[in-house]
Amino acid sequence: MNEPVVQKNESLLLNGDFNDRLKEWRTSGRVGLASEFYDGELVNFMEVGVGASATQEVKAPKTPGAQAGYELTFLCELRPGVSWSGESGWLHIRKRGEVLMSIELTAQEGRNPELENARRLAGQPLEFKPRAYQRSLDQLEFVSDDALSFEVSGVPDNTGDNRSAICITRIDLQLKLEPLQLQTVRLDSEDLPPGQTLYLCLGASLGDDPNDSLFIPHGLSFIPADGSAWLDTNIALIIHGNPMESVKATPDWGAYQPLLSQWSLDCPDMQEEKAHDFTISLVNQYNAEPYTIDVSLGHHRLALREVQSAAYYPVLDCAQSVRLGVQVLSYYTGQAIDGREVRWTTAGQGVLGTGTTDEQGLVYFDFVPEQAGDFILTASVDSPYYPSGEVTLEFSVTVLATDPWMDLRCVVEGQVTQWSATGYPNRGTDYPFIVRCPPTALCWRLIYRCTGAASGMKS
Repeated sequence: MNEPVVQKNESLLLNGDFNDRLKEWRTSGRVGLASEFYDGELVNFMEVGVGASATQEVKAPKTPGAQAGYELTFLCELRPGVSWSGESGWLHIRKRGEVLMSIELTAQEGRNPELENARRLAGQPLEFKPRAYQRSLDQLEFVSDDALSFEVSGVPDNTGDNRSAICITRIDLQLKLEPLQLQTVRLDSEDLPPGQTLYLCLGASLGDDPNDSLFIPHGLSFIPADGSAWLDTNIALIIHGNPMESVKATPDWGAYQPLLSQWSLDCPDMQEEKAHDFTISLVNQYNAEPYTIDVSLGHHRLALREVQSAAYYPVLDCAQSVRLGVQVLSYYTGQAIDGREVRWTTAGQGVLGTGTTDEQGLVYFDFVPEQAGDFILTASVDSPYYPSGEVTLEFSVTVLATDPWMDLRCVVEGQVTQWSATGYPNRGTDYPFIVRCPPTALCWRLIYRCTGAASGMKS
């Protein structure tokens, strides 16, 4: 599996290895290029002659301090000519003309100018024998957005010396940032605490038709802690262990964009229920430790669909129960999810029971009340996509203390009797009566049916 290649630890000084000739450098006097072997490989370097100079200007991205520091490194060799004056070359760092730091570029001991001049005249290659330089710029007086100039100066002019040169390469200015501290990881519209697993969902994808609004890839963004040194820098996302190379990012994996931007993650349905674990790293353009996030890809965003609500009011005195039912589905694919535990709870009583979904994602619960009243029962299933870790669906259930049919009354000519009492209408006459319902039946819809009536009796 190929991991994306990303260019990190970006040097603020450009073309410091001179692979692009003298691009980015402003030269004065005799400045050229050469290539020689160093540590078994051919390297390019810049030759700055006597009295010559090469300069590059850099805009400081950050103010040096506890959160951000600067380190300058380079390889340099002072190669004396036969008439060398014995003086050194210099690398000066300036801000608006003011010298902030001067680094003396000295000659290595053991060089024989006459022998090396003879080798040069004979066309024999020289071996690059530089000294490694390293300097911290953290104590210099500059702030973010200040323009700093880096000037490489050859040895001072000396009559008759046209061979001495400063040979310099691998000029690298690193901005070192503190480790990233995140305030929030934002997945779609959900704000997640940092440090926990990021749950991506199978089916969160544009699919085959990018114009179909039903297909929605994930949106991923990051909110750093206040004052983070990573603000106003570019980062790239790197994926490690991409399952079947299926997860696609826009911008692409390894492509830089500003930290506060959003990435789109396309996670197609892989036609399976198992979860896949991998990691994503946030890599800064500058020198900083990557920030790694554990990721799980699966059916982590679920939905609950009501398949059976309370069909009646159970009666406590009759020890009645009422059945409720839900179906567990994938939010993105609509696929029924089996083997998931569904919990049934109500306020004040906690968990009433649990059940496991079948192959159709269905699960049912028979609610047996212990007291009368109005209740809200909540079905819940683990759904780690959400910060709460679950998705819920509420059911309203009214439990009656007694059987309301026992309180139903019939009023005939002002006389109130129980509904079960026998009435005696006279044949050939009207028999008006009133049905008096108990308060619990005020929302009832009643249908009157006459059974076993004598022929011709109408209601």
